[in-house]
Amino acid sequence: IMTIPPQLILSSEYFDGMHIRSWMEETMGSKQEYMPECLLLLRLLEETAKGEDSFWFAWLQSLPTTFSTGLYLDPVERSHVQRLAPQFLEQQDQQWETCSNILLPLIYGTHDIPAIPHDF
Repeated sequence: IMTIPPQLILSSEYFDGMHIRSWMEETMGSKQEYMPECLLLLRLLEETAKGEDSFWFAWLQSLPTTFSTGLYLDPVERSHVQRLAPQFLEQQDQQWETCSNILLPLIYGTHDIPAIPHDF
């Protein structure tokens, strides 16, 4: 059996910003089911901002810059998915709205969390 050390996994589980996690729990209210995705997005943004200083730099550079998911469907694709899987699109929309409402204040420094600098 093989194990992978936690520091080698880019995951929201190993996010070290406990003050951010606590603030997000309070702010998200009933939408806490999206917490792992929001924290992972925050981790990705944080690692991307580090540039070449990030342990994950090479991997991040290898990721595609365009792809097709519920978040990125054009209007024609979206209309087809809407007919076949409306709940999927609704969940994707709610997840995006929740995460962006939580993360944008952190990104732009307009948050009210004392423990986090505004130039985060």
